[in-house]
Amino acid sequence: MKEEKTPDMDKLLKKIKRKVSLAITTTVGGKIAKALDLTKQAEALMEKLQGSMPSELEETHCQLLSNKALILERQGHVTNGFKVAYELLTVAGKYDNKWGLSQGHFYLANFYGRSNDLDKAFEHYDRSIILKEEHVDDVGEAMYLGWVLINAVEISVLQDDVERARMCLTRLEEIHRIHPNDPFITQNFKMGKALLLSTSIRPRDVGKAEELCEELLKEGFTIIHIKFRSLKLLSKLLFVDLRMTNDSGIIPEIKALFPRLIELAQQYRSMIYLVDFYTIQGKLALLTFDIKTARRSFTQARRIAERHGYLLAASEISRVQEDLEHQLTKWEQLKKINAPFSERMELARVNEHFNQEFQAHMIKKEQMVEEEVTVYKDLKTCLVCKGSAGGFNIYVCPQCNSIYCKGCAKTVVEIENACWTCESPIDKARPSKPFEQEEEKISIESKDGKKNMEIGVPKKVRGDEKRRKL
Repeated sequence: MKEEKTPDMDKLLKKIKRKVSLAITTTVGGKIAKALDLTKQAEALMEKLQGSMPSELEETHCQLLSNKALILERQGHVTNGFKVAYELLTVAGKYDNKWGLSQGHFYLANFYGRSNDLDKAFEHYDRSIILKEEHVDDVGEAMYLGWVLINAVEISVLQDDVERARMCLTRLEEIHRIHPNDPFITQNFKMGKALLLSTSIRPRDVGKAEELCEELLKEGFTIIHIKFRSLKLLSKLLFVDLRMTNDSGIIPEIKALFPRLIELAQQYRSMIYLVDFYTIQGKLALLTFDIKTARRSFTQARRIAERHGYLLAASEISRVQEDLEHQLTKWEQLKKINAPFSERMELARVNEHFNQEFQAHMIKKEQMVEEEVTVYKDLKTCLVCKGSAGGFNIYVCPQCNSIYCKGCAKTVVEIENACWTCESPIDKARPSKPFEQEEEKISIESKDGKKNMEIGVPKKVRGDEKRRKL
């Protein structure tokens, strides 16, 4: 005989469901820190059940763990992510919940992919797909399967496994035929096509990939993970164009992507994306021999990585900074002979930035700190590392009120000793080297190698004043 629920128990179950639903909605809306807070509240409420989970909460329990795994993935928490994904598999197995089992394998695949263990990643993608593909006629199930497949396509491309990428895209195309009007499935399919086309050596295919990325970015509503992928792939393809054509007119196109990338990363509190974007911004600065901007961009990327616990990324960027200091003479020589972009890109190791080995550094293995849960509240944010600053851990520029944590203020003093907004000295007892806005003349060559004209390319597009307000 089914035991009747007491009013208090019924109230508790409804509250748990409401918290989990709100956490999922908040995650989709990009308010990751607040979503973590709601998740902790839901978990605390579940503890009151003392391990006796009512059957009507089984689906909710899987949803909570799945959403938590998604948050950890976006934040780059690989160690915690593995724990939650395996917990999801255990819980879903206990409830015989196929949706939860498929989700668990999916997130394990993503975390293995982030850890550069691609064989394990494919193993779990395949398991996730098998659990879902028999229900492809259901639009909800098809949407989820499309999400799994687009991740599998991306990992295949990173591994240069074009045949596997093509197989996954074929499955995605079949789903799109069944649900041609679903925007989620359509966007995943377009992104998959762009990723596969980007592997081609034919300029026409690469051009189509760029068009698809632009098309996805212009759509009124584009899924967040598609936005990130589109911007990242488009920047990669433009770098390829630059290397192949030696056309400096491509540089402003690449620069135009950075504000969009940074704004999106800040909106979704994706600090690891900020690290990624500032690093590639620094490498672009090197290509125009703008050493000052390169140093500043690398410094900001490293400080964000250090402040938010991405120690592997911080170590990798530190190596990039050391390489730059050792290569200054070489950069000066390339500038004197106006070396083609292919040579500059080789020295800057631009191609290395987009490979799987470098991206594997963009993970976080430490425990989450309380700051990550409360950051959505009204806290002061450091201009450089985007972390909270307050109490004794704060420096406020007396001229423009820009905010720095003490660690970043010390770093800025060492490289420039000038506020990044108003350029006034931070340490008045030391010499200041304000960042100067200059213009460099870059020649544009025709296909036959003859110089046609020169254009002024700004060495610095100052966007920090706007970013400080975000």
